[in-house]
Amino acid sequence: MKIPSSQSPPVERYVPITVPVDKVFSEKQPTNSVAQSLQDAYYTHPGQEKLLSDIYQENQTLYKETLEQAVAEGSLTLEQAEAREATFNSGQVGPYRPKTKDASNSHLLDVLTDLEGDQFFLSRQPQQCGDGLYRPMDFYVSPGHLTIHGAAQGWEISKTKDGTDVPVADVVVVGAGPGGLMTSWQLARRGGRVVCFESELAGSNFNDGGAKAVHHMRTSVALTNIVSEGGPTGSWKHPLSLQGQIGIIRPHAAAGREGQTKLTGENMHGVPKESTDLHDTSSPATRGELWEHLSQLSHSLATDFPNAVLCERSPVQDVSYEDGLFTVTTTRGHQIKCKELVLSTGLTGSRGEQARRLPVIEKLHQQAPDSTIFMEKTGDSQTQASRLSEVVTGQKKATLVVNDRLLGDQSFRQTFASLPQGDHAAIIGSGESAVKGALELAHLNPNLTVDLFVKGRLESAQVQVPSENFASVVIENTLNDPDRTAQLAEMYKVFDTPVTPRSLQELFELQQSGRVRIVELGQYFDEDSVTLTPQSDGTTRMDLKDPEVLKTVLGNEADYKSKGLMPRTVGDSHENTVTGGVNYSAFVIAAGYHKQKLQSHPLAQLSEEAQAKIHANTISNSLHPAQTALPGLGAAGRHLAEELATRLVPDDRRVEITLSEKDRPDKDVSISVVDQFIRNGGVSPAFIDHVNEAISMNTRDPRSEAFLVFGGQDSKLRELLASPPEALSDAQKEVLQRGLELQHRLNEAKPHIYKPLT
Repeated sequence: MKIPSSQSPPVERYVPITVPVDKVFSEKQPTNSVAQSLQDAYYTHPGQEKLLSDIYQENQTLYKETLEQAVAEGSLTLEQAEAREATFNSGQVGPYRPKTKDASNSHLLDVLTDLEGDQFFLSRQPQQCGDGLYRPMDFYVSPGHLTIHGAAQGWEISKTKDGTDVPVADVVVVGAGPGGLMTSWQLARRGGRVVCFESELAGSNFNDGGAKAVHHMRTSVALTNIVSEGGPTGSWKHPLSLQGQIGIIRPHAAAGREGQTKLTGENMHGVPKESTDLHDTSSPATRGELWEHLSQLSHSLATDFPNAVLCERSPVQDVSYEDGLFTVTTTRGHQIKCKELVLSTGLTGSRGEQARRLPVIEKLHQQAPDSTIFMEKTGDSQTQASRLSEVVTGQKKATLVVNDRLLGDQSFRQTFASLPQGDHAAIIGSGESAVKGALELAHLNPNLTVDLFVKGRLESAQVQVPSENFASVVIENTLNDPDRTAQLAEMYKVFDTPVTPRSLQELFELQQSGRVRIVELGQYFDEDSVTLTPQSDGTTRMDLKDPEVLKTVLGNEADYKSKGLMPRTVGDSHENTVTGGVNYSAFVIAAGYHKQKLQSHPLAQLSEEAQAKIHANTISNSLHPAQTALPGLGAAGRHLAEELATRLVPDDRRVEITLSEKDRPDKDVSISVVDQFIRNGGVSPAFIDHVNEAISMNTRDPRSEAFLVFGGQDSKLRELLASPPEALSDAQKEVLQRGLELQHRLNEAKPHIYKPLT
């Protein structure tokens, strides 16, 4: 069967899946309901909200009292009650707790279950939202219904060792981030029997729970679209394409931000002014726009394809292999077999467990456990609820140590927002996440001074991968080409970890005002470079330890001051510097994540036969530089789905997705043209020829000339380069200079068409 891309799935009219939060929480919620608790903690104006940590404690107290009553009436043993209380207080609640059969008809057990659900939804509320857009549904199929669904669709049935009937899918995908979602969706369109298990919600790294600090993607709508049809035109035309529907999605996302502001009084920050044109796909995408895009694709996977199942809130617990089939089980009790397996578990792990830890920070916690509150995973806000409440209300001072991935947790946000005038927070990391974390903290608490500790000199680039990797013609023709993949990966190493120019400009502007300080150490933040000493008032003093670090920091401060990018004095003439030692109330760790190759994954213990049937489309196991970003994950998901469909889906249910001749895939382009795209930094050779011809004829256009320096998607840097120098602010001049430094380094490493500036 052949189906045009534009008709798969059939979409008559684009209707947003998400809802602006003021449409959900504007009315007063029922007294003593979880909805009222959500509203009180998340959607009220400053000074009127209730501490989420207090609500957690109230629920914990009520839960303990109910457990005691259940023990007294004989519904639970003391051991069962103690185990259940420990699970509840640690944040392992709601659907993550394995279901147990109980013959008791006790009303108290129902109350306990309700409290577990309430606590779960209170803590997971940020996962439903993205910048004011609320996703009102979870996609979940119970273990029993999964078996019934497979039987109803005619799936093969296999028996487990205990004789239980289990359906057999073609493929099980573990994880529904962009990579897993697109692999599942593309395979489902092609007739594959696919089950996708996700421990949280699909796209959870991009909701408030996973990325509250990332208020905007900073990259273009074109690069944020993960629908890949093989060529830019075909991708744009698809009815679920972010590019094709931006005219509907953009005002919808703006309504979400406005609704959030209406309910909370919090003005959304960091949305570039360029992100207002309803049809400009080269302007930056906001995170709300991406959240709606991911919600649409999740809804499509869950509802449009009879042979596909999306099962959220269902962490995979075990994978085994026997008799040519994998058996996959979840903590919710699902059990299914499949012929092949795809891992898309992301970079961070479901709860940030792959985050890099800093030994110097861990040693601090060991030295002063009573005066540090250490939080690195979902659920820690419940474990530490009473201590967080004490900090917010001023009853006790303690140093907060938080993984940057948790900046969306409302308990932490309320705690950071309460830190008094003059307090200091440190954020440690050198990438875009660290910069955005610093911007978020500065926005969250205007009274806070934020120090960003970075290893080296920050550089700017519009995207976090060299531009040539984002040209669809390059992605399509190099994903399965080991030689060219290696070539691109070498440039990626030279590229290092720059940040987007909009983020860097905002950071410099905040430093000019004295709100943020950029501390470029010249080496890692560790026991060799700094000393951390717990203080009697609960703060932690940090001193620079290495003389070379001190020299580097002083030199950078002098440079910033000479350029007007750092105030010379702050307050009562105190130097705006960290060189004299600073007492910190909080440390935010944004030091990156450990990538886990398949060879080091626990599944590597399975047989060689099983290994040949395990695939990956995930940033943690990226084989191509493009797979560290959305366009590459989208294209890789389609490539993998096409390969799996060819091998696993029989002719009687296989669907071929077709494109018109003018929308044909870029993989049909000759490899010599691909190489020219790579040399040109992702820019079409024809366009380069056009620009050079215009320059040779003296029809000079600064915007066109800027393309020769900043190719690909570098629109912000091109804009700065094309502007008269006198029109640029000090912050913009520095952003441009650092972008040029990166370009010069890339061109020294591998010369290509480049117009040197004189």
